[in-house]
Amino acid sequence: MTDEVAVAQEEDFLEEKPRPYSWKRGLAGLLLLPVLFLMVSFVLVKIVIASKIPLDQTAGFALTSSSFLIAALVYLLITGRAKRILSSLRLQRFHFHYIPVGLGAAVLTYIVAITIGIIGNSLLANMGDAKAQGANSTSETITTLSQSHSIFYLGFFIVVLAPICEEIFFRGAFLGSLAQDTRNNWIRVPAAIIVSVAFGFAHFQGFTGTLADVLAVVTPGLVGVTGVILTLKFKSLYPAMLNHMFYNGFVLLILTSAGS
Repeated sequence: MTDEVAVAQEEDFLEEKPRPYSWKRGLAGLLLLPVLFLMVSFVLVKIVIASKIPLDQTAGFALTSSSFLIAALVYLLITGRAKRILSSLRLQRFHFHYIPVGLGAAVLTYIVAITIGIIGNSLLANMGDAKAQGANSTSETITTLSQSHSIFYLGFFIVVLAPICEEIFFRGAFLGSLAQDTRNNWIRVPAAIIVSVAFGFAHFQGFTGTLADVLAVVTPGLVGVTGVILTLKFKSLYPAMLNHMFYNGFVLLILTSAGS
């Protein structure tokens, strides 16, 4: 086999030409992935408790991130896509131009999130709910762990582990099952909304019954929306993963700087 033929076959594999939409696959992802995540989380927590490992916030954060990754991999195995795991998760090939793309998207997303936060806090103050705060798990974790751990320790969990695991689950397996390779917006748009809303609620803890709850979901939801757009645009998970890493890095630096 000549090098030209081998390269051509590789390109065909990497591009993965669009196929007819599979409603069975879409329904499987919508119903099976959340269940698998809950099951994996439950099993991991039981293992940790049985091993008598202190289940502090650090361990809990690591377990949650790991649960997302394991659930996605189990889903691919169950649905028979494990043999093509890289193409299924859009992780075939990395390009260096994804780095400035991810950085630019993270900056834009952070600016929008800050703007929404300022407007939202102003509304809360006018409504007499200035003390009400919806809990965002990422910011809560950073704030708590920064009191006892170095920024390098936090960087691994917040900037590396969480973005990789969460992107593989949400924009990899979940979005891949719902949007697949279709170019029909009437499928891609609802898929994008479902994945982004699910991502937002996955980072939400505790209800206050105020507008703060909405803000606590919208902020991470913006990262989800940006990730979906990048994934569908570039047909790769790397831009979304880098966007998530840079965004969490910004949050980490801001919160740790403010707390020091």
